[in-house]
Amino acid sequence: MLDMRRRIQYPGTSRASRDRCRTGPNTARRPRIRPRSAVSAGSGGGLTPFDGAGSNGAATARRSRRAARSHPTSVRTYDAAGSGVPPAPARRSTTLRYRNSSGPVRRTPIGRVLYALAAVAVLACGCSGSTSGSDTGAVRLGYQTNVWGMPVYTAVQNGCFQQENLQLQEIQVDSGNRVRDLMVAEQADVGTFAGPTLNTGADKSDIVAVGMVGTVAGTTAIVAGEDSAVQGLPDLRGKKIAIQAGSSIGDVAVGQILPSIGLQQGDYELVNIPVNNMVSALTQGQVDAMVNVEPYNAVAVSQGIGRRIADFTDYDPLPVFIGMRQEFIDDHRAEAVQIVRALLTNAREWRADPDAAYATITQYYSSIGFDVPPEVIKDAASRMNVQVEYFDGVQEYMQGLAERQVELGQISDVPDWSTTLNTELLREATDTTTEAAGCR
Repeated sequence: MLDMRRRIQYPGTSRASRDRCRTGPNTARRPRIRPRSAVSAGSGGGLTPFDGAGSNGAATARRSRRAARSHPTSVRTYDAAGSGVPPAPARRSTTLRYRNSSGPVRRTPIGRVLYALAAVAVLACGCSGSTSGSDTGAVRLGYQTNVWGMPVYTAVQNGCFQQENLQLQEIQVDSGNRVRDLMVAEQADVGTFAGPTLNTGADKSDIVAVGMVGTVAGTTAIVAGEDSAVQGLPDLRGKKIAIQAGSSIGDVAVGQILPSIGLQQGDYELVNIPVNNMVSALTQGQVDAMVNVEPYNAVAVSQGIGRRIADFTDYDPLPVFIGMRQEFIDDHRAEAVQIVRALLTNAREWRADPDAAYATITQYYSSIGFDVPPEVIKDAASRMNVQVEYFDGVQEYMQGLAERQVELGQISDVPDWSTTLNTELLREATDTTTEAAGCR
């Protein structure tokens, strides 16, 4: 198993690298993908505040430079050669009205757990130009540090990418919309995110899906404070609900779940809080409920902070897709197939021995100070159905999502599914994968 625990923390970008920001990302030479040489990985940690706003151009570059000076970069590379990568600002849904949470979140009696929750959300910050990490020829792979990204993390830990002779630069973030924005900014080649985020990525850029990480409806829930008066969904009328702006799960909650019991916007107050800070906000009574993902929900329940009042299982399958930039596929098709094949092999091993996967995930969260019992992590991860193959009816599902997003002004048009839901790489990867192949 690869040792990914050594932390690499880089300071802010130099004056020279900041000057490169002004030249724009397209002036740099595209890296050539080279076979892996030495394999020794590390991780870095950092936290960037999220304001829920979206903008472009000079303002983005200024924010990236400020963040780079204030926060270390969280890029993990097999050869430890990575450097800063900026997150483009998350796009805020035009249909949701938020009140930003004010002030820092205080430590609580369960401070170790909550501090670890914040530490999980490591963001990649730096210059908006090319990075020295990509200059090494590594595939830039972005994924969430919540359980949605854990199939990718376990694939790395189990050596599935190493087996394919791939060199990776891992970029860990707290949500799929951040992964998408990195890809739109050409700062990541491959990433994971849910359906609405895929549609906005396809609308903004050349992002396409090449398969799935799995379906994650069971990992997403509306959790009410344990001491609140909220016993069910109807009790959310007039209450404060924590939702991360621009998130797919927020769109589902506001667009499907709450209207299903007669609650419309204006019947409750949305408070924009990053997912990693929601448990603390719930503890302090800043909000009455949160729309969140695992492992945050399991932690809240196990610590007696909250209780699940509804998960997404009856409302939306919530597929999480493997996305790639079409330019990356065109330039590096063989590597693109290898990535899908590595994830196929890992998914098969996850299903055959889920306890081994849960142990790897528990080890990761423990390594960053996530001090909860292994059964809590198992409960969180077991709620996800890990599969790379598209489920039957995925195009119809995505069509419905896209039509609603067009109506709400979130995207300009329905994507062309013949290209946006790429099936060729999955077919090639499946045809060259054998049952005997394994990562461990």
